[in-house]
Amino acid sequence: MFKYDKPLVNAMFAHAVSTGLLDADIRHVMKPYLADGNLTDEELMEKLNLVTCREKERVKKMQQRRPLAAMIDVKESSNPEKIQPDGQKDKGKSLYDEVQALKAQVAEIHRVLTTAEPGHQSLPKRRRGCPQCQQTNKGNSCQHCFKCGNLGHFARFCRQSGNDQGSLLRDEEHPTKV
Repeated sequence: MFKYDKPLVNAMFAHAVSTGLLDADIRHVMKPYLADGNLTDEELMEKLNLVTCREKERVKKMQQRRPLAAMIDVKESSNPEKIQPDGQKDKGKSLYDEVQALKAQVAEIHRVLTTAEPGHQSLPKRRRGCPQCQQTNKGNSCQHCFKCGNLGHFARFCRQSGNDQGSLLRDEEHPTKV
């Protein structure tokens, strides 16, 4: 038969009380008292009551130390130019005028960009393939060089008939009209 001796009962009681305490700070303070087997239940309850009261006071003080918002009296004046807290005059009207001017400029830029002028249109898209394949509508599947007729490279990479450097840069092929 199992015997319930005093140290076992005290250890079980201390474990039950410490796991029942939800606040970690209270549990930490009460741990040495619970480990002491010489304290009576009344003394433990008195210590627990004292520790919880102290913890409540500490939490209450921490809540009161929050910074309070300053109250400032605001007086309206008949002066249309208000003085800002940084000491500068209010430029509400001038800022409004500037914003309206900027909106007008943005609208003008948008109008210019959306209406295409005849001289500034982009070049038509170049058809793929050599002229022979383009005539037979096989330009997209053209696999040979239309300068030398060999397979394996295109005309821009052709090294025959004076094209040693490859094709010219696009700017040099089509000089811009000024």
